[in-house]
Amino acid sequence: SGVQFFAFEWNNATPLDLVTIPAEMYVLSCELVITEAFNGVSPTLKIGSVADDDEIMAATDNDPAVEAAFSVNPQVVYGSDTLIRLKIAPGAGATQGSGVITLLVQS
Repeated sequence: SGVQFFAFEWNNATPLDLVTIPAEMYVLSCELVITEAFNGVSPTLKIGSVADDDEIMAATDNDPAVEAAFSVNPQVVYGSDTLIRLKIAPGAGATQGSGVITLLVQS
């Protein structure tokens, strides 16, 4: 349990594996900070599991084209060890974009 940080760039392989959440652990909150705005056409970011790619943060919960912080409180609990991933769609013509994800995980 605790706070986990993950940095990413517009050109990382996607989906980008972040962390495996142990069984019976909760993802209490997720903060996405865009440190450099994505300059592609209609970029999107989603955070979730293999089974549900936006259960932690949906694309509609953030805007990668804006340097800002976006927070959600998904309160998701996993019954088994679960890989959490970031799906990056930088947008056509992208040449920049980066950010940091903070997950608060607790038993």
